[in-house]
Amino acid sequence: MKKAKKLKNKKKSKQQIKRRLGLIKVLLYIFVICFAIYGVKMYINKYAGPGTYNVAKKLAKVKLEMPTAIPTTIPPTTFVEEIPSGFCLRVPVIFYHHIEPIDQAKIEGHAQLTVDTSNFENQMKYLSDNGYTSYFAEDLANALINNQSLPGKPVVITVDDGYSDFFSYGFPIIQKYNIKTSLFIPTGLIGVAGYMTWDNIRNMERSGVVNSYNHTWSHYSMGTNDDTKIEQEIQAAKFQLIDQLGKANDIFAYPYGTTSPEAINALQNKGFRAAFTTIPGYYQCDSYILKLRRTRIGNASLSVYGL
Repeated sequence: MKKAKKLKNKKKSKQQIKRRLGLIKVLLYIFVICFAIYGVKMYINKYAGPGTYNVAKKLAKVKLEMPTAIPTTIPPTTFVEEIPSGFCLRVPVIFYHHIEPIDQAKIEGHAQLTVDTSNFENQMKYLSDNGYTSYFAEDLANALINNQSLPGKPVVITVDDGYSDFFSYGFPIIQKYNIKTSLFIPTGLIGVAGYMTWDNIRNMERSGVVNSYNHTWSHYSMGTNDDTKIEQEIQAAKFQLIDQLGKANDIFAYPYGTTSPEAINALQNKGFRAAFTTIPGYYQCDSYILKLRRTRIGNASLSVYGL
């Protein structure tokens, strides 16, 4: 009898141990799952920036690869020049990439895309001294859509790609001369070495002389027929602009200046009101509001460019 009771107690003890082990396993599983979720959130915060968890979830849906730090150079697409028609305004839209001392640009290997700091200051002073009124890209879009003129001698200054040298060298100059400047930024490259940070951009926007616009997520060429990729790039940049700056202006500039019917359709479907190419020309018309003209500026006086 005692032996049977002893065996029964032993069996009961084994069952209790199994139950405890099972409970420990469950707790371990819960811990692993919680740790994994925490790790994912930390990863998202690291790559999407502060406060961007909702944006990061949307980015995950569009399945983009992380952009490279240096966009690949793509030969420009040949554009068919359109004859101006409809409502048109003569508004020079000029664009820059790097603003820094030219000797430094030579060392860094991008002198061909750089306007020397002193030359840039002379150009901004020229605009100020000669009575030009600077406008943001969206102001031009509004004028064309509403068939209205822009007062004064209008000019739109744009800077592409979000390089950090603009914050260091260009921004103090446009502040000095109160020149409104439109930044077209590939949002996925912001924070990468050689590019501005979101804090840089927010600081500039608070000054009142800078507005930021969509230039895709990874500086992706729009001269393709990949509808899905085109839409992903546009949407991902839009999400980040909303999250980081609290707005998503419906103005776009084509990376490398390249476009396609697929890109134009995507912009129209997403409600974009205007888009800029790198086709030179100073007449802007509502008939090609998604292919507006921009003239690249080098190290010469602006008078050389017809301003």
